[in-house]
Amino acid sequence: MSDVPVRCLRFDVDNPYVSRLKSYRAFRFGFRDNDHLRYIEDVLDILDSYKQKGTFFFRPRYTLPTRTLRESILSRGHEIGHHVDRTRDIRKMREEKAILEEIAGTVRGITIHGRGFPILSPSGDGYHGQYLSYCVELEYVYEGTGLRSEFSKYEKLAIFPTHTTLDRELSTSNLKTVVLVHPCKVLRSQAVREAFEKALKTYRFVPMKEALNPEYLRRLQLR
Repeated sequence: MSDVPVRCLRFDVDNPYVSRLKSYRAFRFGFRDNDHLRYIEDVLDILDSYKQKGTFFFRPRYTLPTRTLRESILSRGHEIGHHVDRTRDIRKMREEKAILEEIAGTVRGITIHGRGFPILSPSGDGYHGQYLSYCVELEYVYEGTGLRSEFSKYEKLAIFPTHTTLDRELSTSNLKTVVLVHPCKVLRSQAVREAFEKALKTYRFVPMKEALNPEYLRRLQLR
């Protein structure tokens, strides 16, 4: 395994259900049933079968994990991070962080939920200059959105470089340091599932927090 290339696996848990319709109802009308986020367990089983690890970034206002799901993720060696919705107001960021940490414990990493289509995505205002200073004030260790082309630092905050969005590109060759997968698409699309499993066979994946450990810096080509 020492010669297998290492990458960080980032899951942005944007949707509470695999179904687009059920997710839309959950966002707009507060609809939720017993299948809320149940598909994440299926993704965890896939990762287990390949002995791979990743970071699951949840949106506290829309895809907050249950305590049972939290235990399932952490006990298998994965990480939980914050997929932030509102970023222009640090008070709202702090509220989201508190909501997530009440369930997940200390959260070290943060990513931005993208703008998307306004009618479907009630968030995504994160791409502004004040954002990184807010991350520092809220004591995040790293920012994983890929806002810069190379790995860098902002005060004590580590900033990850641009990622490969595997479920859009569907190619496992020359994957960047961070590989982004939207887990609902793994179960929604056979093509995405096949690309995902091919990547799991080709690379060694670790949670994003591991990239901050000296053991992985050289293999991930981060400095």
